[in-house]
Amino acid sequence: MLALVWARWGLEGGGQHEDTLRHNEVLLLMSSLIYNTVSALEKVRRAPSHRELPAEGVSLDVFQGPFEYFLLLLSGVEWPKHYKDDLCGRIQSLFPTISASTSSRSPSARGASPSEVPVKGSLKEMILNHPLTQDQDDVLVDLEQKTPEPGQELFDRHRSLYQWAMQNTEALGQDFVLSRLPSLPEEVLRLPVAGE
Repeated sequence: MLALVWARWGLEGGGQHEDTLRHNEVLLLMSSLIYNTVSALEKVRRAPSHRELPAEGVSLDVFQGPFEYFLLLLSGVEWPKHYKDDLCGRIQSLFPTISASTSSRSPSARGASPSEVPVKGSLKEMILNHPLTQDQDDVLVDLEQKTPEPGQELFDRHRSLYQWAMQNTEALGQDFVLSRLPSLPEEVLRLPVAGE
């Protein structure tokens, strides 16, 4: 949903302070969710299989599509290069066969080499037209039909939701991983990582 909001509305432009603030909130929340989802999946990969994982093991293949989408977002969104490079490297450690140039289900992007990855404007279009973004379009249309009136109540609800989401990005990333791996014991995601 956040990618749809970012790709559909030009919140970064226009010189409106409120739009710039919303743009920054969308990007910060989206980057935090991606970061914490990657971190949760890394914990699954590092988990000692003899204790925490089911006997049949855990396949991470169900995450390849979403993580390809994360790479596409990292290619198209204006985040600091060092942040993007680090996160792309971590994703590619989890899924060595994917790259930024294969991160779209569109045939033109799938066949591109890294040097042929489209310019930013077309990346935004690719993100907007990506199946995972389009899956959210119906929800957004429904929300647009029930647009609340501007005012203090809407502002307070927005602020409260944003604060809750920012305070819970780690748990939200873990919940996403658990939703895709229902046989995974929740304790695996609560294991401390070396250096923490």
